[in-house]
Amino acid sequence: ARVAKQWYQRRVHGGFLPVERVYEFEPIPDGLTPEEETLILGGQAQLWTEYIRTKSHLEYMTFPRALALAEAVWTPVRPGFENFRARLGPQLARLEGLGVNYRVTWTQL
Repeated sequence: ARVAKQWYQRRVHGGFLPVERVYEFEPIPDGLTPEEETLILGGQAQLWTEYIRTKSHLEYMTFPRALALAEAVWTPVRPGFENFRARLGPQLARLEGLGVNYRVTWTQL
């Protein structure tokens, strides 16, 4: 994994959102009727770029959070964060092969 420059970590605006919290996202909120639940077709994530100056920084802020969100939105019964974490290695290798500047939030996988 690539090591991010320290200023990336200091320039977080809007709060820090760890991968664990992204993974725990529930796309269907409580209180909907079964009919209303069928109207939710997917999900999206925003990344405000006012303070993101480079493509490398954009990638760093996006990955692996985007992978966690994809599983949260498209997997009806998630196997749990530790399971996700254990399966993350091959996906990070794919990002590495593509030259994506991702951030691993754990010491090492």
